Amino acid sequence: MATVGYVHNGWKVDASLFTGREPDQHRWNFDTPRWDSYSARISINPTRDIAAQVSYGFITSPEEIEPNVNTQRTTASISYNKMWEASNWQITAAWGLNSNSPGHNLHGCLLESAIEIDSKHVLFGRAEYVAKDELFIPPSANAGKIFNVGKIDLGYIFEFPWIPYTLWGLGFVGSASFVPSSIKPAYGSIPLSYMAFLRIELYR
Repeated sequence: MATVGYVHNGWKVDASLFTGREPDQHRWNFDTPRWDSYSARISINPTRDIAAQVSYGFITSPEEIEPNVNTQRTTASISYNKMWEASNWQITAAWGLNSNSPGHNLHGCLLESAIEIDSKHVLFGRAEYVAKDELFIPPSANAGKIFNVGKIDLGYIFEFPWIPYTLWGLGFVGSASFVPSSIKPAYGSIPLSYMAFLRIELYR
């Protein structure tokens, strides 16, 4: 990937040239650059606590299983941050559109937020609603059809210093997915999942 950009008074413009195809299964080598795809983004920070951006990209043949499909990707998002004493709150709203050629126009949107309390406790959540046409494969009668699905994540992290120059986080997140009634026999009424994790951050 090659990127150039310019920043002035809270505005940033950047553009990139890159390879559209995702990396293959051989992770120990470098794929030959093709420089066949491009993207551009405009970002603005009107205040210290607000950030917004819009972007567009043209991705050539991103999927190996569909080599003749190109994707035009458009996104927009806005974030707000509020800090006080040892606490911090952030919230982001975002929208995206994948226009596949040949193929469908697939919209998606999300709202996510996190609040850190006393530099120890983090509560976070995320809600998303997206259109998908990859939920079934041939010979299923639903293969290639668009379905609108949703998901909600809620979680908690307890942060604590331990080894010098590290910040540890012990967390848990639970998720609930929502699918149309027509595909519930395949995916379940409300698919549920959960995960516990340990996060380590390094700092100087």
